[in-house]
Amino acid sequence: MDSSQDTTVMRRIKIPEGLDALLEQIIKVVLKIQPENLELFIADYLKKLIGIRVEGALNKAAEDK
Repeated sequence: MDSSQDTTVMRRIKIPEGLDALLEQIIKVVLKIQPENLELFIADYLKKLIGIRVEGALNKAAEDK
C-alpha cells in the first residue's frame, strides 16, 4: 500500500477527568444486571447518579448555612 493512500490520522484527544471511572461504573453495573434495554438502563442509571449528585450538593449547601 502506497503511503500516500494512507488516510489514518492519529490525534490526541483529551479524556475528561472522571470519564474513565464513570465508564467503569457503568460497565460493572451493566455486566452485573444484564439489562435487556441497554440504552434505557444507562439513561436511568445516569439520571440516578445526577440525582445523587444534586442531593449531595443541596445537603452540603444546607450544612454550610
